[in-house]
Amino acid sequence: MVLLASLEEALEGAVDVHGNAIALVLSFLLIVFFYSVSLIIKNKKTRKINNVFLARKVLHIGVSNWAFIYFYLFQDKFLLPLLGLIFMAVVNLLVELKNKRNINENKVNSTNNFNYGINYGTIEYPLVMAFLLIFMQFFLKNDSNYYNPDYENDILLLKSFTSALLGMGYGDGLSAIIGHFYGKKLLPFSNDKTVLGSMVMFICVFIITIFFLNLSIISALFISFSASILEAYTPFKLDNITVPIGIFFLVLLLSK
Repeated sequence: MVLLASLEEALEGAVDVHGNAIALVLSFLLIVFFYSVSLIIKNKKTRKINNVFLARKVLHIGVSNWAFIYFYLFQDKFLLPLLGLIFMAVVNLLVELKNKRNINENKVNSTNNFNYGINYGTIEYPLVMAFLLIFMQFFLKNDSNYYNPDYENDILLLKSFTSALLGMGYGDGLSAIIGHFYGKKLLPFSNDKTVLGSMVMFICVFIITIFFLNLSIISALFISFSASILEAYTPFKLDNITVPIGIFFLVLLLSK
């Protein structure tokens, strides 16, 4: 019996290692792919499109797909993802510093220099998700980095985190792109947020909360509206912090 128990434990450990290895490889490929795409967009010569802006938002949306790797493939839901998010923040900081240096040295077309020095949002986004990962560890039912599917509380935390990641990635990214290129009417009391952009944010978060979380329509509408308000009116361009935190805690509260 002891031998069988030891063998079963060893097999479970092998599965965990195998799952984490696959998740790490896919995470690396995902990041490399979307960084490459954003680099191509940024370096494409055009006078009609703000390439730096578009490249950042495409990267923003693309990398948020890591949420699916996190939710479905990572066996370790804490330490490895936490290190990955911190690594992403460091990489984004280095990229932003390089962008600023290029702009200062006039290596980027003046059309693409429109109000874009260091964009702290790309650094804040992974850091706030890392904060939420740490926060989640205090509320797990089982005392480990591995969520127990038998505990409803663990699954709710996991889904809340994933929804915040996707809601910020797709909602903020698509609303910025569509609002920037097609939005004509500004929101009241806003200098840069459009009505169309906020509508896109609302729709993205609503789709995520309805289909991924299976929340009631009323709850999904409230979360979507709140996320749109946070994205549009958070001062000092700190919506990369307030939106994921807002989605995370609203999902927790309204899913009880």
